Amino acid sequence: MKKRGIKVVLVDDSNLVRAGLKRLIERTQGLRIVGEAGNADAAIQTIRESKPDVVVLDVSMPGKGGMDVLFEVKKGNRPPIVAMFTSHTSPLLREKFLAAGADHFFHKTTEFNALIAFLGKLAQGAGKKSTTVNHRPARSSHKEEME
Repeated sequence: MKKRGIKVVLVDDSNLVRAGLKRLIERTQGLRIVGEAGNADAAIQTIRESKPDVVVLDVSMPGKGGMDVLFEVKKGNRPPIVAMFTSHTSPLLREKFLAAGADHFFHKTTEFNALIAFLGKLAQGAGKKSTTVNHRPARSSHKEEME
C-alpha cells in the first residue's frame, strides 16, 4: 500500500538541525520525510530520486550552496515547493532567493516553529486524492496566504 501525505526532503549541512526538523516533522500528521542530504550534490540526487512535494533547503553548505540546488530543482516539470531555511537574516538575501524561485524563506533562529506550522498547513490542505499542494509562490515572505 502506498503511503500518503506530503513528501519532504531535508537539506542542511548540520546533522543537528536535520535531526531536530525530522523529529518535529515526523510528529506532524500528513507529513513524511522521504530523504535527507547534507550537501548540494547529495541534495540534487535525493530530490531527483524521491520526487518530494516540499524541500526544506539551507542557504549555505560546504561546496555548492542552496542557490545551486534551487536552480536545479526548479528546472523540472513539477518542481517541489522550496522553503529556504537559514540562519542568515539579510533581507537582500531573502529577496535574492525568492526572486530565483524559492517559494518561502524562514530564519532558523526565529522561525523554526513557523516552518513546522507552514508544513502542517500544507499537510492539512493535501486532500485525500492528491499528495500535491496548490500554492502561490511567496514574493515577500512566508506569511502570505496559501490558496
